[in-house]
Amino acid sequence: MALGARWLRHCGGWANGRRGNRRLTAPKNVPSGTYIAFSTAPNTTAADGSGGNSPYTLALSKAMQMPNLEIEKAFKRIRVEVKATGQTPWENSSLEGEFYFIDKRIIKNQIQLVDV
Repeated sequence: MALGARWLRHCGGWANGRRGNRRLTAPKNVPSGTYIAFSTAPNTTAADGSGGNSPYTLALSKAMQMPNLEIEKAFKRIRVEVKATGQTPWENSSLEGEFYFIDKRIIKNQIQLVDV
C-alpha cells in the first residue's frame, strides 16, 4: 500500500477501511498544518480525462509550477479549471501559515548563486 494510502487509512480516510471501495471520506484526526486535496467533491466520481492525465492532474501540475502562488489561490484556480469539465475539486485544510509550491525568493537566490 502506498504511503499516501496508508496515511489516509490511518486518519480514517478510506470508507469502510478498504481500498477497493474507491470512495474517500474526510480524514479524521489530521494534525495542524495539513492540506488535503481531493480531485472531486464527496460522493462523486472524478473524471479520468482523455489523455494520459486526468483534468485535475493537469490543472494541479500547472498550478504547482506557478511561482509565488499561495496554496489556497492555487487550488481555487484548479477548482475553476476542473469545474469546467463537470467535477468539483474539494479540499480540507488546517494550514495556519502561507505555503508556496515555488517561492520566487528561492528561485531568485538560486539564479544568483548560478550567476556568481
